Amino acid sequence: MRLCVRQLVSVRVFAEETSYGVHLTGRSASASSDEESGRIAEDVEKELRRLVGGRAPQMQQLLVMRGRQSHVARSDLEKAVLGLQLQL
Repeated sequence: MRLCVRQLVSVRVFAEETSYGVHLTGRSASASSDEESGRIAEDVEKELRRLVGGRAPQMQQLLVMRGRQSHVARSDLEKAVLGLQLQL
């Protein structure tokens, strides 16, 4: 079963991941171009911002509950919450 970008980002946010870099593997990596990687990164960034943008208190609470608050400084998650430029 393959997950779409929306599902994958949702699962990663719920798991409280703080880095969202796009790394293609297997068949996708060999058949993919820089253009495709860029498009996927844009989709991931858009979905991440949709889920967490402007929700700093909720994200901080989730991080504390999972003991990962020290991982957020300068992370992709923090940048998405604050509306800053991401480097995926």
